[in-house]
Amino acid sequence: MALSHDISGALSVISDFHAVLDLAGSGADLPPNATKIVISSNGRVRSEIPILTHERILECVTVTTNLYLSAVSFVPPPVTECQYCSDRPDTDFDGNGPCVWFDLTLWVDAAGKVLSATIFMDAWESKDDFSTIHHDHTEAVGTKTVELFRAGDNETITGFDVNATLHEQYIDSNTNPDIRVYTGLEPASKIEFIGDTDDDEAGSETGATISFRPIAVKLERCEYK
Repeated sequence: MALSHDISGALSVISDFHAVLDLAGSGADLPPNATKIVISSNGRVRSEIPILTHERILECVTVTTNLYLSAVSFVPPPVTECQYCSDRPDTDFDGNGPCVWFDLTLWVDAAGKVLSATIFMDAWESKDDFSTIHHDHTEAVGTKTVELFRAGDNETITGFDVNATLHEQYIDSNTNPDIRVYTGLEPASKIEFIGDTDDDEAGSETGATISFRPIAVKLERCEYK
């Protein structure tokens, strides 16, 4: 006599509808801690697909990178128009200064990705007074921004160990280079200024060469583990 057993409770019934979700070409980038995919249309949830993954934890550490930067030179352009002059300004300081106003500013962009330096320099013809300018209005003035460091994709700049600004002003008295040396936390260790020369110089020679001191940049580096 044959024996029979009811095993219907152990059967798994598969529906006639099958679907495969191919997210590779859709542009969908699931976050590492996603728990489900929700399918909706016309503002209504049609179905939910659970996702079982190993939960990934975002870990962040603070690291420091030391920058040893090359010197940066800047020659501001000459002023070519003057509403107070009968003629166009020339480019020769001709022993009249120049008066030099210089600013160096280090700054990090809003995203915390790029450390830059902005250089401003204004040199104008005047014998011995910052409040005046010579009648022919010889002047070179301008701004230059250079990128010093760019953080990696998983890094954010949180600080640096030098002062963010440096200011210098003086009145040139000869045709030799003028060298300023800085100590402490100033962002530059040395700046070599060119003011007046033996020839026409505004826009061609008058300028500054900045030697940066070593800068330690603090970074927050984050990775999923």
